[in-house]
Amino acid sequence: MIQPVGTISLDLRCQSASAGWRPWIDGGLGWSLANDLYPSAHLGVGLRWRVDPAHDYGVSVRRHMALRHLDDGIENYWTVGATFGFTL
Repeated sequence: MIQPVGTISLDLRCQSASAGWRPWIDGGLGWSLANDLYPSAHLGVGLRWRVDPAHDYGVSVRRHMALRHLDDGIENYWTVGATFGFTL
């Protein structure tokens, strides 16, 4: 089943500061909105390519989990995404 879900979360990421291809892991807690607003969490892994100290690109895989029972929604799902980071 395909269902649109929006999530806002506070993340903690562990990654290397050196240039080149590097793996990373992250986790976060926040709120998701599908048919209802609910607390959620996620854990993920990724691969990042650091171009210079201010820019990086990457891919990630995350497992998202609802932190309460949902009567009409998907409680656990996977996402695959592309990332772009920059430092001001």
